[in-house]
Amino acid sequence: MVDNQRAANIIGSLRSIFMDDKIPTSRINVGELVQSVFNIANPEILSKNITVKKNIESNLYFNTNRGEIQQVILNLINNAIQALADSQQTNKIMFSFLGICRPGH
Repeated sequence: MVDNQRAANIIGSLRSIFMDDKIPTSRINVGELVQSVFNIANPEILSKNITVKKNIESNLYFNTNRGEIQQVILNLINNAIQALADSQQTNKIMFSFLGICRPGH
């Protein structure tokens, strides 16, 4: 299921790159977006015994294409998981989103 979702996201992203139309954007809550991506990656994180620390400013929003940013975050998480698999250090992912944009600014 996770692989199907990931493939659908990649295909959707590739289609949007090659389309002449403007990429649709909407106001996104960063905390909810990041949590949705970690929910997708959670089985892999748990299987590798990785600890995740998230530091995300509350009420943080920005205008973007949700699917594309989800894919970027998922790629970052997967890269971190792969790097930790090859590491002898503590298996810990720290993820922070602070002060990018505030509502009304």
